[in-house]
Amino acid sequence: RNNTVWTTFEDLPPGEAVVTLGTSPITATFSNAFVATTIDIGITQYRSGSFHWKMFNGGTGTITFETPAAKVQFYAAVEARTAIEGESDGTVQVFDTEDNLLRTIENLPPDIQPGSFAPQVKFVASELGAVGGIARITLADDVNVNPNFSVTVIDDFGFTPIGAPG
Repeated sequence: RNNTVWTTFEDLPPGEAVVTLGTSPITATFSNAFVATTIDIGITQYRSGSFHWKMFNGGTGTITFETPAAKVQFYAAVEARTAIEGESDGTVQVFDTEDNLLRTIENLPPDIQPGSFAPQVKFVASELGAVGGIARITLADDVNVNPNFSVTVIDDFGFTPIGAPG
């Protein structure tokens, strides 16, 4: 949790489609997905508590940083019943301030609960060559992997903007 802004999504109202974390000018705005509780559909894709940020089949959510981020950390997962062996149902992409794609992560784990040994997703702008910082991150659920039902989520999200200690 060594970040300027941190959330477990527990303090955010479920169903919110656009959520802004932090205080201007140090904010991250989450759009095109929504805050939900795991009990909504009985899934267990959470790291702490029972709330997370998710999108359903074929959706793409965007996290936009008002001040570009120096460091971003979170857990990401796909709903276990929908991940087909060898196919990625969820994708994370990170972009710099010039809208250059810096990194893509696929094959998200189906379980991020404590004790699952799921790795934390961590992006550090300087390690990615993003001198101006990280401007946005997308989280997508692939409509073609399981067209009947799928969910991609993130939980326990934190970031530190360019120029801030940490």
